[in-house]
This record gives sequence, structure tokens and C-alpha cells, in this order.
Amino acid sequence: MRKRKRVKIETKNQELLLFILLGIILITTFLYGASERVLNAASNTLETNIITEQTNTSIDTSNIIGENSVNEVKLEENLKVYFIDVGQADSILIMNKDESMLIDAGNNEDGNLVVNFIKDKGITKLNYLVGTHPHEDHIGGVDTVIKNIEVENILMPKIQTNTKTFEEVLDAISTKGLKIKAPEKGYEF
Repeated sequence: MRKRKRVKIETKNQELLLFILLGIILITTFLYGASERVLNAASNTLETNIITEQTNTSIDTSNIIGENSVNEVKLEENLKVYFIDVGQADSILIMNKDESMLIDAGNNEDGNLVVNFIKDKGITKLNYLVGTHPHEDHIGGVDTVIKNIEVENILMPKIQTNTKTFEEVLDAISTKGLKIKAPEKGYEF
């Protein structure tokens, strides 16, 4: 059996790139309504790719899908990914050292659950809050998060709708004096 060459990643930029890449993979997986089989296959592929590119790095994919209310994936000691159980909706918390990103916040009624989970992890400020698209099962709890946790950057696509949920998110953003950034191809954060 041929051994794979491991390349040590030492710079902060490469670690951040891995952090972002994992976030994009996770968003894509959930946006397309991946089944358990597809998610497991993607996780196994991700595990293989990460292990071949980093020294002393592993990903525990055994807890990605399970009966726990929150599943955690750890990469090294610094990068942690939490899939917060918000039913059929989506909410993913990514932490890397002292930085954090929340991708979606579930339905309207999930807002307090997401806020409490973030606070339980010792987070007082989110560096990034990503609303993948303005459906209630993705941005429903975003207004509650914005009202209860300091947010530095909000990333959302240039898509608008006239739903009450979307209006509540816009009102919370406006009340806190925040601005929405719409990422474009080549955008780095």
C-alpha cells in the first residue's frame, strides 16, 4: 500500500484557508439537502484530503450524523465545527482559535437555542455571521443572534424577499448599525 505524502501547514493564512474551505463545503452540502449517505461520503472524502495535506491532523467524522443534538468535528486543536440541531433547518458554528463564524441560525423559534449554544461555547463576539439565503429555515434565528451577540461582519447574498422573517433580520441589522457584505467571486475573509 502506497503511503501518502504529508505536507505540514505552518502559516496562519493556510489554516484560515482551510477554515474557509471547510465552511464552504459544509454550506454546499446542506444547501443541496444532502442525504445521510451523501454527507458520509463527503465527510470521508474530506477526511482523506485533509489528512493528506496536513501533519498530525485528523477529522473525526463519526459524530457528523448521529442522535446528539449537536455534533462536533475537530481539526487539530484549534478548528472546531458544530452542527447545531435545529430540526430540518441549518445552523453551523465554526471556531478557530479566537475567531468564530455562524452559518445560518435555523428557524425563527431556534434563535434562542442558537444564542445559548454560542454563549455556552464562551463566544461573546462572532467575527462572521453568514446568512446563506433568505429562507426562514436558514435566517429565521439570525435576528435573535444579532440582538444578543456582538457581530463584526454579516455576509449575505444580494437576494431580497418581502417575508416578515427577512424584514426582522434587516431591522436587527439596521438597529445595530451593521452593514451587509455580499461576497463576490474572489472575495476573501
